[in-house]
This record gives sequence, structure tokens and C-alpha cells, in this order.
Amino acid sequence: MSTPKKPEFQLRYDKSEITYINQFLVSPGKEEVLLDLSSGLINETTSAKPTLPIQTRVALPWSAVERLAKILNQVVAANQQTTETKNTARPTPHAPTVPKASMPQMMSEN
Repeated sequence: MSTPKKPEFQLRYDKSEITYINQFLVSPGKEEVLLDLSSGLINETTSAKPTLPIQTRVALPWSAVERLAKILNQVVAANQQTTETKNTARPTPHAPTVPKASMPQMMSEN
């Protein structure tokens, strides 16, 4: 896999805030895709159901969605390759065996 080319333009960030996104809703339309981005569910006392607050909405034309999907796939593949390299480069001979799925242990005050 080749390294992505650096852009041949200068970047300017008009906003310096960063929003952590953990949940997203995708609404495909005929001409664009709407992405509703959220940091996650919250429990409000006024409602029986949890609420998903949307911090950001982004509309992308299908051509941009295709480019975004391509670059995200490249980034994920590079991350997986890096993770696999790190895991095989430093094996731990006496690492404890951990089950694949486990619940956190609760500590008692006694």
C-alpha cells in the first residue's frame, strides 16, 4: 500500500475545537449522504429512553462519500498492519491468558 500524497495546498482550521465522535447515523439520499455525529447516548431524567445528542451534521455528495470511504479503508488497513507488526515484534512469553470476553471485576470495600 502506498503512502497517501501530501496535499498541495495549505490547511487553515477556522475552528480549533475537536468533538469526540463515538456514534453516528448515516442517511443516504439521492444526491448526498447525511452524517449525524454524536459523542454517545445520555440518560436524561425527563425521558424513559436514552437520548442521542447530535453535535454535528455533515452533508456529503456521493463523490465525496466514495473518496472518504476509500481513504478510511486505507487508514484502517495501515492501522491493522501497524498493530499486527507491533504484536509480532514484541511477543511476551509469559503473558497471562485473558478470555476474549469478560466482565470487569467489582472491588468490595471490605
